[in-house]
Amino acid sequence: MQQSVFRSDRQSFNQRFKEHRNAFKSNRNTSNYAKHALDHQHPFGPIQETMQILQYQKKGTHLNTIERFFIFKDYLINNHPNDEFNINTNKFFEAILKT
Repeated sequence: MQQSVFRSDRQSFNQRFKEHRNAFKSNRNTSNYAKHALDHQHPFGPIQETMQILQYQKKGTHLNTIERFFIFKDYLINNHPNDEFNINTNKFFEAILKT
């Protein structure tokens, strides 16, 4: 299982990986990604096998929109660890994905 992420810098990317890994190791419910891995008995490997940078963006509205788009896209194919209550329907994203 691989998490697709968008980060504004390398340090925050590594920090987020450490947060997921710590939640996974301690079985804490602080990371949906770690919870999904534990619930479905996925291994938690090194950062190169666990996370993938899709784009580098500066923090802000543009980054937030891109994140929401890819989360929505993965959710539609049942490939995202967020629970369904965290996903909002978006007609623009649906239209883009239908083409």
